[in-house]
Amino acid sequence: MRKTVAALGVGTVAVVCCAAVPLVVAGVGGLTLAAVFGWGALIVAAIGVVAVLVVRRHRATPIDRSDRQ
Repeated sequence: MRKTVAALGVGTVAVVCCAAVPLVVAGVGGLTLAAVFGWGALIVAAIGVVAVLVVRRHRATPIDRSDRQ
């Protein structure tokens, strides 16, 4: 009886170590990548907003053509 319980305990530990731990590590890695991509997307969006504002400001500025003849 004790050998059966010990075998079940060893089997449970093997399943947890070989299956659950890699899933947890992959989940943490996925969260890290999501954070990196999130910051990257934020930077790209900020650059895009600044570019749009610069273009709109440039178009809104009247051109002084009084020097032309």
